[in-house]
Amino acid sequence: MPTFLQIRDSVTRRLIDANVSITTEVSELVNNALKMIQDLHNFKIMEAKNGPIVTVQASRILLDPLPTDWKDSRDFPWIREWDGGTTPIQWAPSQAEMAKIFPLNDSTVTGQGKPQYVVWDGEDERLEIQPFPDTKSNWAGGGDWRVVVPYWKYLPALVANEDTNWFTNNASEFLRDQAVAEGFYINWDEERAQLWEQRAAVQFQKTKKVDKRVRINYQATTLTPRFATRGSFRRGR
Repeated sequence: MPTFLQIRDSVTRRLIDANVSITTEVSELVNNALKMIQDLHNFKIMEAKNGPIVTVQASRILLDPLPTDWKDSRDFPWIREWDGGTTPIQWAPSQAEMAKIFPLNDSTVTGQGKPQYVVWDGEDERLEIQPFPDTKSNWAGGGDWRVVVPYWKYLPALVANEDTNWFTNNASEFLRDQAVAEGFYINWDEERAQLWEQRAAVQFQKTKKVDKRVRINYQATTLTPRFATRGSFRRGR
């Protein structure tokens, strides 16, 4: 299980003839590669959820701000029922679409109801909910709803020499090769950069296969709840 220090040393040894200023940036190069591989694919290790989030009557704000590790929406949100059951709700594509269904500014009792949609347009730093939530859940203490939001997260950057994570354990070759490629690009050595970039692409495909095996093993050992038929407003993937 390579550590952050071991990967940095491996990168530095391969940046032959590179400017000294570049070799001092190896930590940043490795973390850039770590961010890149997570941008390219949603790995099992990146699954996360936030909640249960307790709604506030007549307030459309569900979560503000987003979690700092937020990457993207994932799968259906759901309502946690008082008896332990779950009810799926959906991702809405935009407030504009919601305006076709719900009165956007009617927070009175007539405009309230059980949560049906979570709204995130891909740019806002918060999540909203539609319609305005009422207080008719069976939860004690006011009847507010409990909503759970699944999302894709970014793993934290590597900092300490001994730091490890799923990617250092399963994609150390990608982190090394992509960091070396970026280092050579910065050094204006495009021929070497492209060579290492090609190697990184091969390692990326190998890492995706590892992730696929992880998912298969997880499905074989875990009963994953499946909700009702997914609707047309689904954003998660």
